[in-house]
Amino acid sequence: MKYKILIIALLISSITVLGQVPVFKVNLSDGSGKSYNISDIGNILFTNSANDYSMNLYYKGLVSQSLPTSVIDSISFEKTNNIIAQLIVYIKGSTPKNLTLSNIDSIVFNSENSANPPSVKIGKQIWMLRNLNVSKYRNGDPIPEVTDGAAWLALSTGARCSYNNDPSNDGTYGKLYNWYAINDSRGIAPLGWHVASEAEWDTLAQGGISIAGGALKEAGTSHWVIPNTGATNLSGFTGLPGGYRLGNGTYQRLTQIGGFWTSTINDETSSFVFNLVFNTISLSKNPQFNGTGFSVRCVKD
Repeated sequence: MKYKILIIALLISSITVLGQVPVFKVNLSDGSGKSYNISDIGNILFTNSANDYSMNLYYKGLVSQSLPTSVIDSISFEKTNNIIAQLIVYIKGSTPKNLTLSNIDSIVFNSENSANPPSVKIGKQIWMLRNLNVSKYRNGDPIPEVTDGAAWLALSTGARCSYNNDPSNDGTYGKLYNWYAINDSRGIAPLGWHVASEAEWDTLAQGGISIAGGALKEAGTSHWVIPNTGATNLSGFTGLPGGYRLGNGTYQRLTQIGGFWTSTINDETSSFVFNLVFNTISLSKNPQFNGTGFSVRCVKD
């Protein structure tokens, strides 16, 4: 199992506490968590052993604790208003970056082709909890990243992109893929998963497609624009608006629309897409040109 660790090693230093001690919290993928006082931690290192990664917390006094990153969903900080604390991030081959703790909400681990991504059971189906964010097919071959609009327009094979060619969007919204990547025999979904079909999306739309969008959209306006009509996320699906990339290569409607490819063909040039939209409670379905870039959600085999 290969994990793409964005932050290779961390050292927390220059801790000056003016009020309460800031808390460093590790949020595990099973929903539980572990909390540590930052003032008790000397440093944090990520190590690679036996084809997996571990996060090692070294306490002052040389006591340590190790956690495999495969069980970590994210790292967050519980802060007070009167804290001066600094996170120094060491990235291999780069100059260390100093970040003020009060400006950090969380550190998220991105798993590349993980067979055990965060998931949610809805009815009898098990869905990925996040939009797909892989850069390789299941066999390890790269999915080409195409940033140029004219090159995107000319494609008849699988490709991926980040919204507006900005990889910083990937952590929240995932990548966008054309349908040729969905249909590639090498498989875009991790082992044990597949891109959902039209029929599987229809099953997901419990209560009818006209009202299903509200239960599938992430609630609030952290990632959706106002008004995010009817969004309750009662299903736990946590649908996000990754926008889309037109066949001509232009990007549109990040934070407004989440469009999701299905594996189901409509005709020679189009396939079915399900859409969540910021200003409606419904879940819509329509065929789209195969060269368009949309988000992907996978369902367990």
